[in-house]
Amino acid sequence: MAGNTSRPNQGKITKSTVRVLLADSFGTGNVRITRGGEIHVRGQMPNTNQTGWYLWGQIGHPDTEARLRQLPGAALSRSDSDQLDGTVFDLADRLEMLVILCKDLVEYYPGVRELKGIYRNVKSAHAALEKAKSPVRGLWNLSTESAATEGRSNG
Repeated sequence: MAGNTSRPNQGKITKSTVRVLLADSFGTGNVRITRGGEIHVRGQMPNTNQTGWYLWGQIGHPDTEARLRQLPGAALSRSDSDQLDGTVFDLADRLEMLVILCKDLVEYYPGVRELKGIYRNVKSAHAALEKAKSPVRGLWNLSTESAATEGRSNG
């Protein structure tokens, strides 16, 4: 029996990391990955002067992974990615504690309208930082994969 063709073969670079790298180069709304693993981007189409959607690569394909490693975000060093990853997750934890504190203050001082505004803003900041965790973790994963690959090729 043939394998499940509705899902792409997984290469070394995960789908979420592909999204992060291409979103950095082409913009968040300009990257689409189909269920079959085709990667489409919106930008200046190759060998033309027109802008549009075109097939950029395929998840799990060695040539696509080589092209992904050439993108600017893929050059993030291990120490840089460790620091960024740690900082974002630390800030998210601190903001979560601030959300809890603000909520308690709003409940304790219901008549202070300014506290409600602060609470809303802190919740928004926390939600935005939570969204940033996934792309940052994707870059961190890519840097650790690259470091492991380099270690194997040098060793």
